[in-house]
Amino acid sequence: TLTSESWHEFALVGANYLCPNQGGDNISPAISWGDVPSGTKSYLLFLHDPDAPHLAGFSHWVVYINDPKIKSLPPDVSPSNTSIVFALNGMDKKSYFGPCPPSGSGVHRYIFTLYALNTALDSKKIEKLHQSELVNLLPGKVIKAATFTGFYRNSD
Repeated sequence: TLTSESWHEFALVGANYLCPNQGGDNISPAISWGDVPSGTKSYLLFLHDPDAPHLAGFSHWVVYINDPKIKSLPPDVSPSNTSIVFALNGMDKKSYFGPCPPSGSGVHRYIFTLYALNTALDSKKIEKLHQSELVNLLPGKVIKAATFTGFYRNSD
């Protein structure tokens, strides 16, 4: 189960979590999960906009958590040297980038996906990769996945 006290499933994303161009504060949301399957050694979290005007959509946030005891991320979380590593988002930054759809592009879906992995990955390698590259590392490593979706539309 994947939930957020900051974003609500199938609801509009709040202003605090939007990119500055949308009048937001660009704060990453609080995320929590439960029902962790046995054998979980690490997690990989993606926030992806499949409706972005890019071939594969747009990756807003990529987080690797290499401590299976962690079951939540606070709002505006920062990476740590040991447990939480940010990989590259669609802006080639190791950070959260809030929803920022272009004007006239309609409603966008923002899909969080958390993968429970049966192995630990190399954190130093992870932080140099994009979501599209990390997906290629997943076969044979995913025990379980959970998702939830928020929505946002540029009001211009």
